Amino acid sequence: MYKIIYNFSLSLPCKIKTQLIVYKNILFIFFTFIINPAKAWQDVANKESGVLNSNTYAYVLLGFTSLFAFIGSVIHADEFNWQSGIKEASLLFISLFIGIYLSTFVVRIMHEHTCKTPISFNQGIEFTIYSFSCVFLINMAGELIRDIFYIQIIALYTIYIVWEGCTNYLSIPNNKRTLFVLCTSGTIILSPIIIRYLMVILMPGME
Repeated sequence: MYKIIYNFSLSLPCKIKTQLIVYKNILFIFFTFIINPAKAWQDVANKESGVLNSNTYAYVLLGFTSLFAFIGSVIHADEFNWQSGIKEASLLFISLFIGIYLSTFVVRIMHEHTCKTPISFNQGIEFTIYSFSCVFLINMAGELIRDIFYIQIIALYTIYIVWEGCTNYLSIPNNKRTLFVLCTSGTIILSPIIIRYLMVILMPGME
């Protein structure tokens, strides 16, 4: 028993260091997508992003976004209420999670329609997850600064991220890129909003 505890105590710092490196790499690629999408897509295409995989990227940012939702709900509440914070975090997590998979479906359909060749589910969801970077950022900021509605307009920057992804990741032909970008970026921006709205209607207790 003591040996197990001793070995665990030795391995714990290494595990913590490894996780910190993962989070550092994820935050680096996240801000690269916001500041320089072209370079970020090139890094992803060349597997130079340092991220273990796109699922890790998605779950970490979903976790951060849900945490911001919880904190924002607690900050803006008249009285401290854990329940409202958990509801808000759950609502945002589910709407973004479903939005990612719905958008992946649209990305694959549009790619097959415009390029006449299908892409794998893994490639489609990787493209979608990284294209959601600005949506993650907007939701984090929006949960903390709820009084500023026009901050949602920044979500239109997703169009630029998707455009660069078409060039540097999916290689969509120039003459078909506009239609692809409009349909996919529109789904990425609007799907979480629509899903959240439907969830509130169908489950009023989530509001």
